[in-house]
Amino acid sequence: MNEKANILIKHFVEGQSIRKIARESDFSKNTIRKYIRDNEEKIQNLDKTKYRDEILTLIESLVETPEYDSSNRNKYKMNESIKKTLDRV
Repeated sequence: MNEKANILIKHFVEGQSIRKIARESDFSKNTIRKYIRDNEEKIQNLDKTKYRDEILTLIESLVETPEYDSSNRNKYKMNESIKKTLDRV
């Protein structure tokens, strides 16, 4: 099971607070809050759903990898300064 699914289970099923989940994981409170906020509507729909196929579809959508819009990011060319920075890391 992926980390996002574990976070959602800890919050919605086990009732753990965002702060407690953040302390026990490598994620910030803001990241956990975003996961929860992004999935609250899906969780509410899950409670209302009666058909197995719909339940499975909702569960899959809860744990899928998010899609990021990278179209507005600046593009950088690899140069010596960036190489040195990467070598230090």
